[in-house]
Amino acid sequence: MLKGIGDLHLLTEIIGSERYTYDADVLDVTIEDHTAILKGLKQRDADLANRAMMVHIRNSRQLTLSRLQDTALNGLHYTDD
Repeated sequence: MLKGIGDLHLLTEIIGSERYTYDADVLDVTIEDHTAILKGLKQRDADLANRAMMVHIRNSRQLTLSRLQDTALNGLHYTDD
């Protein structure tokens, strides 16, 4: 699992997605994912935290793959900052 997370971070560094603009839907899902992870941690419920983390990893992977596909088809889209 840690290798997969590291690979996703490497991919996002390569394509520069930290500067990619994210829409409100993506941010909402990310906040929901993080909230669920924190809930499991606060409750000291390892199973709940693990399931929430797996959902977040799958969501992040899908977002990253979508961004890579978009980049391949349409080029990079950066913010002005």
